[in-house]
Amino acid sequence: MEFQGKDARYSSAKRISGELSNAERISGDFLEIRMPFVFQFVSKKNEKAPPNFKELRKICTSILKLVTKVIQDNNENEQGWSTDTEAWNKQSDYVDSDDDDAAFTEDSLEEQFRSEFSEVEYSGGNAAKEQHIEVAVERDEIYKKIRIIVQNTRQSLSLKKNILHPMRYGVVDLTSRHAPSNLVLQPWYEWLQNDFYQKLTYRRHVLCEREKRLILALEEDAVTDEEKSLRLLGQICDFHGEQVSDVASEHTHIINHFAHFMKIAELKGQKWRAEWGETTLNASSERRIGQRCDYLLTYKGHALYPEVLIGEVSGGLPAGANWKTWYDFLMKLVLGSRDCILRTIEKCGEQGKTSVMYSFQLSGFRLTVYAVGYFNGMWRVMMLDECFLPSSNEDKESRIEVYSILKGLMTAARTEAELIGEMLNSNAYGQEISSGSFSRKREKADDVFVIDSPKKKMGAFSP
Repeated sequence: MEFQGKDARYSSAKRISGELSNAERISGDFLEIRMPFVFQFVSKKNEKAPPNFKELRKICTSILKLVTKVIQDNNENEQGWSTDTEAWNKQSDYVDSDDDDAAFTEDSLEEQFRSEFSEVEYSGGNAAKEQHIEVAVERDEIYKKIRIIVQNTRQSLSLKKNILHPMRYGVVDLTSRHAPSNLVLQPWYEWLQNDFYQKLTYRRHVLCEREKRLILALEEDAVTDEEKSLRLLGQICDFHGEQVSDVASEHTHIINHFAHFMKIAELKGQKWRAEWGETTLNASSERRIGQRCDYLLTYKGHALYPEVLIGEVSGGLPAGANWKTWYDFLMKLVLGSRDCILRTIEKCGEQGKTSVMYSFQLSGFRLTVYAVGYFNGMWRVMMLDECFLPSSNEDKESRIEVYSILKGLMTAARTEAELIGEMLNSNAYGQEISSGSFSRKREKADDVFVIDSPKKKMGAFSP
């Protein structure tokens, strides 16, 4: 039959794509609405030896996939990038096999990350600091310039490669981890950092001298429940500090060196649910399959159960490879945080664009805190704080730093959760929320297109 070979099918796909209107080429809906047309086209070309229905359906499906590829190839320059965050998978070459839907696995994605990663372009980054920066350009004008920079950068990236470039996903990286982003965002980089920092509630928790002595196990008396928790934390740190190993699996690393800090610092009560261990991120599962995180804090004060804090542990000890750290940061923390904000926007409308998602990453002994927010139709991520876990009982000052950071992180997550709850309630009654009860100034929502990830379709796979 004419359609048995891949070249013949590709030729037919070109002819079919020529029959589509410009609107259908831009829209992804043609895959379903044009199936009858392709079915008729194939049947007509095979009148002498008509295949059975099952075989005909398989041929039509194969040709439709190739039609998609033809349109994407033709529109690569004129149409620009798809706003899919998984465009690397959906816009790659289809495999002509017996499988109905061939797709990459997460292992394939990690392998491509490893092959593209360059130590020269990526670093550990630096935490942003609040500073006073003045520029002679209006804020809206800077936002427009940044949007043009991101659009032009995305256009220059390969559809099948550059999967670890943050601007591929519409992400403005303000962590100083990605050298190319730092370069193209000059001279606005520090201004952008400060602009985002002023909209965040996160600050390190300040401990009094008594609290410090309890954490350092120098104080025996504890009266309140919080003081007893701090004393217990100090005792646990003393116990684990005597047996710190420089080689440990990821699970052992979490249990021995980090979990006790989280248990003491995390929010308590019936409104909160904290989960450890490859937990499904519901906000991401609505858009793609396979998104998991190592730590998840959920706010149960509203029926929506918004996820307000996610964490990722990038391997055990010694610290994992830099490419793996960057992969976990970009694909899991940043895109996962973006999905949580998108879910808030879907439920709360324009008000949801003011929400901020916090996250943390543990790589070796290094603990890093990030924030992701909506930004003029794009997404921006910034490193807020960092420290190192105590590596022995002699390293007592690190205990104070770790607890102060985690306590401040939990306080910021609680503020955002309460804000989301208030937005959800006000949206249900058609009211505007009052931000007077919140300590920080909220960002004005921008009515522009959002670089988004479409909700998953039945049977589709995206990592």
